Amino acid sequence: MFLIREKSGVKYYRYDTDKFPFVKLVQECFGLSELSKIHEIVGENLNQELFTNENDDQTSLHQAFYQKLNSGWPEFVKVYRGFIKDYISKLLDTEEIIFQSTPTFRIQFPNNIAVGGNSHDRHDQYGWHKDSDPGYNHPLSEKNFIIPLTNSRDTASVYIEDAPDSDTFTPAAMNVGEVFNFDGGRCKHGNKRNKTTLFFHLTMMKITAKIPS
Repeated sequence: MFLIREKSGVKYYRYDTDKFPFVKLVQECFGLSELSKIHEIVGENLNQELFTNENDDQTSLHQAFYQKLNSGWPEFVKVYRGFIKDYISKLLDTEEIIFQSTPTFRIQFPNNIAVGGNSHDRHDQYGWHKDSDPGYNHPLSEKNFIIPLTNSRDTASVYIEDAPDSDTFTPAAMNVGEVFNFDGGRCKHGNKRNKTTLFFHLTMMKITAKIPS
């Protein structure tokens, strides 16, 4: 595997975009040559209230992606399962792996966040969580892998706790052609309201996987 760098507990790896053309497939799904412009084709106004846990995956773009995936998208399924078998399993050094049947699709629109929160969240960490928190209930043994579909930085990225309970955070440097891994069960992570001008938003897919005990 091609470990590029490790920073603040996050490991970044390179993968073959010709063998695993996630960006191309999602571009074709939305009829776009640049996914950084995906916010321009959304039909609804998403610049007002921040998303909540209940509606952060209910936009017309999310619905279009999941509808295509759930109604049969053999090209994507082949690439996705191949990525798990030929890349993630080797990264974890195992032939047995439990993984999401479909990845989680996230978009961070201008002036909004990708993962919504709840009324009890801290104002400055709205939607931030550990995947093992109540309401998420993921096992600590689970691994998080994020595949950026656009290059994203700063408030267009995801902020990840530098170490469990450190309460210090670093935004991931998200680049197309990379996948990064972090301890989402122990480290809090989330988005800030997207105020960037150079990087409009992140578009990404999240995969959770674990080795059977």
